[in-house]
Amino acid sequence: MSPTIDLPRIESDMRPEIGQVTVIGMLKGGAGKTTSAVYLALVLWSLGFTVVVVDADSVSQTAYGWARDAEAAGTPLPFPVERYPFQDLGEYVTKLRKEFDHVIVDVGGGNAALLADVLEKATRLIVTLAPSKFDQKQLAATFKQARTAAAGHEGEDGFAVYVLLTRADARTSQPREARRQLEEDERPVLDAEIPARVEYERAIDTCPTNLDDYRAVWHEIQEAEAAA
Repeated sequence: MSPTIDLPRIESDMRPEIGQVTVIGMLKGGAGKTTSAVYLALVLWSLGFTVVVVDADSVSQTAYGWARDAEAAGTPLPFPVERYPFQDLGEYVTKLRKEFDHVIVDVGGGNAALLADVLEKATRLIVTLAPSKFDQKQLAATFKQARTAAAGHEGEDGFAVYVLLTRADARTSQPREARRQLEEDERPVLDAEIPARVEYERAIDTCPTNLDDYRAVWHEIQEAEAAA
């Protein structure tokens, strides 16, 4: 499927030997999981990789709805978005990583079991976090599930973990305060962050073309993993 709008793509000769699994997770809604999943998938697609998004949010299934509505509007996403029936998610992701370079999994909400299940197959976990005190309080539960999953991970090296600040409003002190607290708690927070922009709200149900903020996120992640 090709978008009907101009979204440049390059051909990649750096495909992974086996598909990588990027889990976008947070045990709370409204943290920017789905927006981050779709935008990062677009970044990877634009870099020439084959990509699939798995909507494993058992509450809202917003990513699947996004793909459906974007197609109906004539601006389809250039990759499949699968709505999984929420059983044996880890096994399903294992199948997909044999077919795609990158599997992006949107998971969380209140389903800790699904998050833990898919993390056992993950290459990396990106925890999206809106910089409010309430959201920060929910972070501990997400990291608890991450630690549980790491103990049962199929790989020797486990998975990388990153915290991505989303909806960061530069007009307030919240992003700075949240970053300071994350650093004090020794959470692996990315330097790149996603600003609070009307653009992101308007992009829902379309195929976005401005990927700059999420390109910066992916570039930082790649640099960190290359140096590890």
